[in-house]
Amino acid sequence: MKNNIFGLNNRKIIFFGGKGGVGKTSCASAYSLIHAEEGNRVLLVSTDPAHSTSDIFNLNLSGGIIRPVCLNLDCIEIDSEREMNLYIDGVRENLYSILRPAVRREMDKQLDLAKMSPGAEESALFLKISGLISDEMDHYDQIVFDTAPTGHTLRLLSLPELMSSWIEGMISQRKKVQTLKKMWDTVTHKKQEEDKILKILYERRKLFSGFRDNIIKKDLCAFLFVLIPERLPILETYKAIQSLEKNLIPIGGIIVNKVLPEDGLGDFFIHRKGQENKYLEEIRELFFGKDLWYNYLAETDLNGVELLREFGRRFIKNIDL
Repeated sequence: MKNNIFGLNNRKIIFFGGKGGVGKTSCASAYSLIHAEEGNRVLLVSTDPAHSTSDIFNLNLSGGIIRPVCLNLDCIEIDSEREMNLYIDGVRENLYSILRPAVRREMDKQLDLAKMSPGAEESALFLKISGLISDEMDHYDQIVFDTAPTGHTLRLLSLPELMSSWIEGMISQRKKVQTLKKMWDTVTHKKQEEDKILKILYERRKLFSGFRDNIIKKDLCAFLFVLIPERLPILETYKAIQSLEKNLIPIGGIIVNKVLPEDGLGDFFIHRKGQENKYLEEIRELFFGKDLWYNYLAETDLNGVELLREFGRRFIKNIDL
């Protein structure tokens, strides 16, 4: 019998999110490994700038390309700064093909400034994620995202709405320019050519629309939050869930990680366990109706396939306080 961990084996796109240090990478990696060992083709994508997937698998996964980790499991670590540079260079190349040499120097200056503008890296990262989903979804049974800490991830997932509005404005302006150009070309009997810029804008609109359509489908996508039974992660997760549900992004469940064991505790940890039990009860009340999964604090650091496999198979649904 297959271990339908977190009950999400039928979803094509899974996001793991949460506050820094709660164990997102461990949970995402263990889930991906177990799912792959059951015969499913899985792509694990790290969007966290810290990139711990290389460390947890004891492999070098840098470079921004898809690499095999083990049977049925591939991984890619996305470097947002690298993706931003690649994106800007692509824009530069497209503009070079249509602009006069006299204005290229000023264009280069503006593009270099664009690299330092707020949101530039997030936009490039979003384009990379959207492209991965579009290009790879048919090649894998599941794409699993190990995301950056909560605030960064929420900004990333809000980009489809912001960028769609921006792209519609750009398309509208470009159409007005093209209308005037066509009138002039008709008067001067000049051959009309395909507008490369408008073509790129249409492609971007399709990409944004496809990403948005995919992440709001409950039978296709789910967002799993990882937290530990402490006050700040609980509050941050509660606010994040409200934000995602407002944007119709389905919540697949909540993983309560690093729970202290019930037995064999000294006086110090007995006191901590009493406090923890209060937070566990708060989690049950605050996230009532959500699927809750628990895992006890690991005895050692998690690295390598064997430890990840053991960690992933210890998740249980509901625990007795």
